[in-house]
Amino acid sequence: MQNKDVNMKKHTLITAISILLCFAAIASTTAFILSRFSLKRAHEIKWSDYDDCGMA
Repeated sequence: MQNKDVNMKKHTLITAISILLCFAAIASTTAFILSRFSLKRAHEIKWSDYDDCGMA
């Protein structure tokens, strides 16, 4: 009976860690995408003045 409780606790712990890692992966991917979008937009805004003069 005690061995069953230990196995159940391990299973619950592994499941919780897996869910937390999944959320961390989703959060980091979202942060990366938003960062790339923001940097690209800032770059386009910075260089938009040079579109008219033919330097870009």
